[in-house]
Amino acid sequence: MTRRAFALPLVLLLALIVSLAGAVLLDMQTDTTRSVNRHVKVYRDHHLATGMRELLDQWLMTGGPIRERLGEDGEAFRLELPQGREIRVYLEDAQGTALRELSTVDGPIGRFAERIVRCLEPIAQDQAPGQGRRVSSEAGLFRVHGPVQISVNSASQTVLDAVAEASGDPGGVARVLREIRARVNRARHEGGISKEDLASAIAESSLAPAHRRELTAILTAEPVLYRMTIETRLGALSTSAVERTTALVLLPTGGVVGGSGTVILSWIDESVEDAVPMRPGGEPRP
Repeated sequence: MTRRAFALPLVLLLALIVSLAGAVLLDMQTDTTRSVNRHVKVYRDHHLATGMRELLDQWLMTGGPIRERLGEDGEAFRLELPQGREIRVYLEDAQGTALRELSTVDGPIGRFAERIVRCLEPIAQDQAPGQGRRVSSEAGLFRVHGPVQISVNSASQTVLDAVAEASGDPGGVARVLREIRARVNRARHEGGISKEDLASAIAESSLAPAHRRELTAILTAEPVLYRMTIETRLGALSTSAVERTTALVLLPTGGVVGGSGTVILSWIDESVEDAVPMRPGGEPRP
């Protein structure tokens, strides 16, 4: 009985040690798997970014305003791959919000941009009606990438109102911005207005020269910051899954030199969904 009583705790102790060792090994294996997956993702993203930069630069070299070359749903181009695979690339204007990171922007335009941010901050801090949550920067107010200029073709009314409020002539600028927004709405099927349309709307206004210069400096109709959506259909069948990857890209402003120039700033999202293709904004494509 004494030997049995002594052996039982020893067996339990050995079992505990084995269990702990197994748990440690399992945890180490999990960490190793995560590390491998991270390295695979970095490797894949690197090569995907390199390939997409080259494709975008080649597409840009064909010339012409981007807004005139995109399809109605924002499609830039598509590629046919072996085994029925197909890649579609969509571009969406992502420069319609106010730049919040202004450490590298100085002078009059920097001060104007700071006033716009201050006008928008109370709105971002307001509670969303009936939802009890704060309105985030993703709601179309702020961004941290790209140039300070705001694209009139994708700016919301809230952002344009902040531009007017922050200007030296809020009432006069508000009237000009209403005219610009009306032109944008009329040209929506063409991808928005051109830089000539924007310039004429400002030049034809009754604003003082200083306020015209303000608007000319802060507004643009030729954005360079875009949201790029890459859709890969994983088979030839209409029921095949669609793999979707989204990135924020900065297109070259002075033309593509030597086959390079596009900068991929960040990967936003990755998903594999059913066969219903989506617009960059999240609505189903026809």
